[in-house]
Formats: sequence, structure tokens, C-alpha cells
Amino acid sequence: MQQLVNKSVADLKQSHTDNTPYDMELGFATMAENLLIVCGLDNLNDMFSTRPGYLASNVLNLLEILPLAMHKQIGENEPTVVQGRTFLTDVRQEITGAYHEIARKSQEETLDNKMAILELLVTANKDLMGADDCENFVNDIMTLILLADNISKVVSTLFAKVLREPDIYSKMEEEAMSTELTCYEDLKKLKYIERVILETMRWSPILQRGARGFNRYDPVYKAGTLTRGGRKVPYVGVCDIQWSQYVMHHSEKYWPNPDKFDPDRFLNGTADITRNSYIPFIGGPRACLGKHLAMAKMKTMIHAMLKSFKMSIVPGEEKLVLDKKYTIVKVRQGKNVLLKSQ
Repeated sequence: MQQLVNKSVADLKQSHTDNTPYDMELGFATMAENLLIVCGLDNLNDMFSTRPGYLASNVLNLLEILPLAMHKQIGENEPTVVQGRTFLTDVRQEITGAYHEIARKSQEETLDNKMAILELLVTANKDLMGADDCENFVNDIMTLILLADNISKVVSTLFAKVLREPDIYSKMEEEAMSTELTCYEDLKKLKYIERVILETMRWSPILQRGARGFNRYDPVYKAGTLTRGGRKVPYVGVCDIQWSQYVMHHSEKYWPNPDKFDPDRFLNGTADITRNSYIPFIGGPRACLGKHLAMAKMKTMIHAMLKSFKMSIVPGEEKLVLDKKYTIVKVRQGKNVLLKSQ
């Protein structure tokens, strides 16, 4: 993973000039794509290895136009909507084809080591009784694609914020410059950078809200023991409960001065945090299975960028503006920075 990140940064050094604004949203999304190669997805199709930025740009477009289409702010036949729908269909078809190829090779015992993680996904989904294992496999891969996109949004928001907090940026830069990453264990040395990541996901969680559905088969709901706000939720057969990570992460009940960006809230990691008041990766049995991989990826990207570039705000874009209109929180103004090689 580190080799792929370093290659992305080296390519950026070759192609980028000091006075040209760098779009962090697209740039980091493209860099985060190589997480898919680490997981073996370059074995599925060329789009995962030989077309850098293809997934990133299309996923960004998809997440931009989906809320607008859902709220009828743009029509279904608008070019961006058609492009998003076509991209989604094409990717799912490619992954479906890859699933059948992996299943066939697995039976013939001709899979190489790089395909092992994908074979595990195929095998795991076959064990889901009564489930469409192909559809579950496709959804697993789509989740990995969205995980890469979420990683890029966290890193983009982090740099957009800390560039406006010079003391924090300097501490991160000092830690990165004094730390060499030679193995996975070295990532543990990036303690301050980890605190900044944790605070970024508190201050601006990528997902504003989550939902859980209870249906008529849920014993807790049917027994009338499901409560909300101290009151029992009446049993009506189906119940959808939503909550807001953003509101929870900014509640004064759990976070003193919640609007302040303060990495030192996490001096002891999350050990001192009230249980379930901090859920950037959700929590409980449905917590994100890729959270440790995501943290490792973010640390690696941030470390490489700090060691390779001096970053600064684009003149005229001093104000940071977050877009919180829909489910996905993203940087609306402040996502462009200037990079100077060092």
C-alpha cells in the first residue's frame, strides 16, 4: 500500500507545478483508489489498475447528482444523471463477470495468491444461507469502492481544516518529517496525526446520518421493548430509525466546545469517549469492517503528502465552507491547495 501511495505522490511531483491549484477531492480520491489494488481488485478489470481516476471522477459525479435527482432538483434525463446511472450499471456488470470467473477458477484450483482475498469473499458469500452470493459479492466490492471515496473525503477535509490551523499543521509536519515508515508497526508512531484524523471525523463526519430498520421479524420490536427518547415505539410491522452522526459529534453533552477543532480530545485515543457518542465507523456488530485498513491508508497518504510537499491555501479561498445539505459531508470551498515540493 505504501509503495502505491509513494508512486502516486512521485507522479504528482512530476506532473504538478507549484502555482497550479491542486483539487484535493479528486486528487486524493484517485490516490485512494490504489486501496482497491491492494485488495486484489486489479485482477477484476483494467478500470482498477490502468485507468487511474476513472472510478474517482465517476463516483464523485454519482454522489453529487444522486441527492439532486432524489430531490427532483434535476431531471432523470440530464446528462450527468444518465452518466452516473450508466457508470453504476457498467461497474456492477464488470464485477458480476469477475465473480463468475473467480468462482470458475476456484473450482479448477487455478487461482494465484493475489486472487485469494477475492476468493475469500466469494466463499464467505456462498455460506450465507438463502442469499444471492453473486449479488452480495458485487455489493462487497461496491462497498470497497465507496470506502476509498470516504477515505479521500476525510483526508481532503483534514488538510482543508489544518491549513487554517497553522499550529496543528506544523505539529503534523514535524511528526511526519521525523518518522520513517518501513513496516505496518511504524504507523503507530504517527500518534499526533492519528489524533488529527480522529478529530476530523468528529468535527466533520463524512456521513451526516445513519439508519436502522426494524421489521416484523425483529423480536425486540415485536415484543414492544424498543424505546426511543424514553418512550416505547408502537409496533406497526416496520420501523425505520435514523440518527445523525453530525449532531451527536457536536453535542455539548459529550463534547466541550464542540465546534472547536481540538485533536487533543483524543490524547488517550477513544478510551475516554462516552460509548456510542463517537461513531465515524458506526458501531456495534455492524461497525465498518474496514476501519483499521482505512486508518492505515489515511495515515500513509497524509505522511507521504507532508514529507513531499509544503501545502498552502489558494489566495482568495481563505474561507472554508462545508456542504452539509445531504447525507455526504464534503468541502465545498477550500478543497484546492497549492503544493510546493520539498
